[in-house]
Amino acid sequence: MAARKAIGDPRRWCGEPIQPMTLGNMRQSGVRGLVATCCACSHNTEVDVNAWPDDVSVRSFGLHMRCTMCGHLGATAIPNWKERADTMPGGARYRASAPYR
Repeated sequence: MAARKAIGDPRRWCGEPIQPMTLGNMRQSGVRGLVATCCACSHNTEVDVNAWPDDVSVRSFGLHMRCTMCGHLGATAIPNWKERADTMPGGARYRASAPYR
């Protein structure tokens, strides 16, 4: 079996480091909250982050979250993409624009 050729650092795009998503980027995509999942017991919850400024990275929240079920410090925090799905075709708040009326 032939050895695989190294592609490079996956955290880089065209030689530039990829920046982590910020709350500002997330809000521009139509998402206002996070889903936090405990690293120890997999308990998850939705977190409202409207009070935080746009320059805070999404990833930074998980390190400081404590699970309300098991007390573990540390979670995985990701944008709550389900909020956006509600405004997509088929979602409850979807409003078609012309010419699809």
